[in-house]
Amino acid sequence: AGCVEALRSLREVEPPKPSSRLDSSPDQGSSVAARRRCTVSTLRRAMRDDLDWVVLKALDKDRNRRYETASAMSADLGRFLEHAPLVAGPPSATYRLRKLLRRHRAQVVTVALVLTAILVGTVATFVQYRRAEDSARLALAEKAEAELEERRALAIKAFLLEDMMAEARPDASGKDVRVLAALNRARDEIDARFADDPLVLAAVQLELGQIYDMLGEWGDARPLFESSSRTLARLRGPEHVETLAARHALEQLALATRRLDAARAALEELGPIAARVAGPESTLALDAKVTLSLVLVLQGDSAAAEEEARQVLEARDDAARRASDVRALAVSLIQSGKRDEARARLDEAQELLRDFDELHPEVLLVRLTRAQLLAERYEWQRAEDMIREILPGLTSAYGPGSTQVALARMQLGHALRNRYQAREALVELEAARDVLKPTLGAENDTVLDLMNS
Repeated sequence: AGCVEALRSLREVEPPKPSSRLDSSPDQGSSVAARRRCTVSTLRRAMRDDLDWVVLKALDKDRNRRYETASAMSADLGRFLEHAPLVAGPPSATYRLRKLLRRHRAQVVTVALVLTAILVGTVATFVQYRRAEDSARLALAEKAEAELEERRALAIKAFLLEDMMAEARPDASGKDVRVLAALNRARDEIDARFADDPLVLAAVQLELGQIYDMLGEWGDARPLFESSSRTLARLRGPEHVETLAARHALEQLALATRRLDAARAALEELGPIAARVAGPESTLALDAKVTLSLVLVLQGDSAAAEEEARQVLEARDDAARRASDVRALAVSLIQSGKRDEARARLDEAQELLRDFDELHPEVLLVRLTRAQLLAERYEWQRAEDMIREILPGLTSAYGPGSTQVALARMQLGHALRNRYQAREALVELEAARDVLKPTLGAENDTVLDLMNS
């Protein structure tokens, strides 16, 4: 490079670390390592830091920073062999600590073992303390939950027996009071009665809403379900079992009033949450799937409805609920055109209900579904006869102005129309219209089908 360039390099260019030279010249590095009976990587690790610093200090551009004598350099190499901090090394606390630990390795290992034993003992004691604390907290929570359940059960019992039923007693009111009127009067008083206990109020609202729902008074059931759901979501959380139960009651109401798109979206969200929170075979999770199945049937998605219903049947064991599930499957099979299997399923449901009273709601609904199957097979006379047999029971159970009776009379009207009994059909269809139109709304699909008929 010439003398001038050589002098510039000596003044300005920093020399490379010795350990890096092993990589810049692989052949020479391998030869050096071989003479020392080790690998290049082992030799590089041995040279890195301490020996690099010794060499770079000896080659420093500033003579004031170089070793003053060969003896000083020799002393630093001695310190390297003794694992002591080097003069050439950086004066960091970490570096000096590392050298100290290396120099007193046996003592350090002993101290580390003692500290580890102390730490393990401390952690074990802490874990036991936390477990005891968690157990105590869980016991308190379970006690509080049990007290809430007892208080709620007593409140519902008192509400039903002392308030609502007391109003229905002629000797107490001095007149003939219908259960629905007593129910309305008690409903108007629950907010004030349970103002100081919102969770009990939510439970009473849910119970009361379900009674209204069973009576087909859906307009009265909805605000109770909505209020209960809001309170439970706020106080229990949106994924608590009680909150999910209130939400499911709302979606069953949406099914009854034929708000199918909203019900389907809500149930498709609710079902997986219920399965995760309460368990895939819990009553709540299975009921949500059955309700979704019925929604899918009414939307014309009979294949998906059938799949949902079959999944539920594999897990359900309660006779009445299983009969309800079998009936839901039969409805989807009728819509799919699988009429022979639908008839077999209805026979199965009827067998499950053989020990039930013939006026039990599920017994009546199974027979009504059988009448629907007869209509699908164009057996209009038999369908008519069966509905006429069922109607007194439905009227007795739900009242002549209920939606359940109205839906059955609509089905009877369809059967009469197809038998060309126009005058009789018109009487049944108009009676159904007078109940369903104000309840479901003029734009409801069921009402539009009814008006068309």
